[in-house]
Amino acid sequence: MAHWGELGHALIRLKFSVSEFERGMSNLKDLHSILRLHYQLQNYHTSSYELAERLFSFLASLSGEVSKTTKRMLRDPSQQQKALASLRKTVNVSITPLKRVLRVLNDDTELRHINTHKTFIRLAFNDGYQWVDIEDIWWDLEENAAAMQRAFKAASRQGMRLAKEYKSRTEYIDKNLNVFLVSHHTCNVV
Repeated sequence: MAHWGELGHALIRLKFSVSEFERGMSNLKDLHSILRLHYQLQNYHTSSYELAERLFSFLASLSGEVSKTTKRMLRDPSQQQKALASLRKTVNVSITPLKRVLRVLNDDTELRHINTHKTFIRLAFNDGYQWVDIEDIWWDLEENAAAMQRAFKAASRQGMRLAKEYKSRTEYIDKNLNVFLVSHHTCNVV
């Protein structure tokens, strides 16, 4: 039950990070708001990583196997199929929705890895000619408030599409995770 609860709370935090990113994107106005957006985007990836870890703990507890081995296999995308096959042998559940969740979480974990170990996640928008780092807009237009306001308005419109994409990702995770959990619950009740 503890793993189930932690998994649910991790999903709530992931959804919250998306709503905060969306709110931040609609309030783009100065350097502080840009830094807040970067922070919120990092929170999304941290929350996604946390959800993956809570999911791995939950699955390891279901498998009845040594949880460290199961978790290690689940953390490695190349080993996930083997771990899921093992899970299917011990627990009669639908693995397909779980695979869908893992695919999204694997992508998010890879982006988090890049952000943590290789480069910072940066927000950019297309000004009609090229992709421009949103922070560079601030520095380039610092003395021209009207031009900066127009650029931020355009960046905010584009950024809202990104926020909607992240919202769709979390809804997809939520839907498929619930299908998996319901299938697990009904298999155990029957």
